[in-house]
Amino acid sequence: MKNVGISALTTAYTLVTADENTALFTVNEVKAAALIRLKTEFSLSKQAIMSGKSTIEQEKHILSTWGKYYADALATISSIPVKTETKRVSSAIKFAVLEVEKQTNQYLDELR
Repeated sequence: MKNVGISALTTAYTLVTADENTALFTVNEVKAAALIRLKTEFSLSKQAIMSGKSTIEQEKHILSTWGKYYADALATISSIPVKTETKRVSSAIKFAVLEVEKQTNQYLDELR
């Protein structure tokens, strides 16, 4: 529990003192996590379909759900109270969302 408390305190401090760099870093971290997760889920989906344990429709639903989750998570980064408002953060968020959506759609197309 000690580590949980330290992590929570660190996160709270980071958000309270957030600046543009914090928001941009968060966008990049979430985007990277999204692309890794989508790649993993795509691989698992192909295996499940090939082994007959799942259908294409079920696996597409899983991939779509992960893509939406990360696109929505990226959108919430705009609510980080950045002390200096610039268009860099909103542009980075839009670009990251488009990249996640593009990758999701590519994987969905490849499952056909």
